[in-house]
Amino acid sequence: PIGPIYPSEFIPIAEETGLIIDITNIMLDKVCRFISRLLQRGIPIQAIHVNFSAVQFSQNDLMEKVLEIIRRNHTPMSAFKIEFTESTLAENTQVVSKFAVEMEKHGIKMMEGMKMRRRLSVILAGIMLMGSAAFAPVKAD
Repeated sequence: PIGPIYPSEFIPIAEETGLIIDITNIMLDKVCRFISRLLQRGIPIQAIHVNFSAVQFSQNDLMEKVLEIIRRNHTPMSAFKIEFTESTLAENTQVVSKFAVEMEKHGIKMMEGMKMRRRLSVILAGIMLMGSAAFAPVKAD
């Protein structure tokens, strides 16, 4: 046995090789099954956070895959919060923003409602101040 392998060790390799996409899909499926089992046993759950790598957003069918996994497991959409880093947003601003809006339409939270919109607005403002490329407008209610 080689001992524990920490996320800081394997995630960069998984991202570099593209395996992070499959790993995330497998984990999302496992999380869905776990949530469904809890709910079947009458154990209430607010939400489980699932982290998405910037690489995830390179998939053209990301939204469809996420929704398919959740539906296949009969898991409530509201049982998820999808998280991503600020660097992910900076790298894929339009894609991540569109994904966030679409996921919220399906009841999947990216973060707490207004908190997420404010955070997106602040991050985008900071990126634009640094002279990055043009971005699609983001509505901050």
